[in-house]
Amino acid sequence: MDKVKDAIYKGYIIECEIFGKDYTPRGFHKNYSRNLDLIVFELGKDNSWITPPEKYEILDQLELPNPPHYNVEYMSVED
Repeated sequence: MDKVKDAIYKGYIIECEIFGKDYTPRGFHKNYSRNLDLIVFELGKDNSWITPPEKYEILDQLELPNPPHYNVEYMSVED
């Protein structure tokens, strides 16, 4: 939570989810490895959301927990 608070003090807006074995709406996470976990899904600043890939770079720099993400490079518009 300290890293989340630090990001908020730096002016970031954070959208996150808390879940785990002890808090599992609809039972989706009843077999999760931790009792509780927090994941940051969205990150914003100056009244707008930051889009990937910049969002993931900042989340990593701030050391905020975020879902696995992948950089996809397309070969053509059809891809």
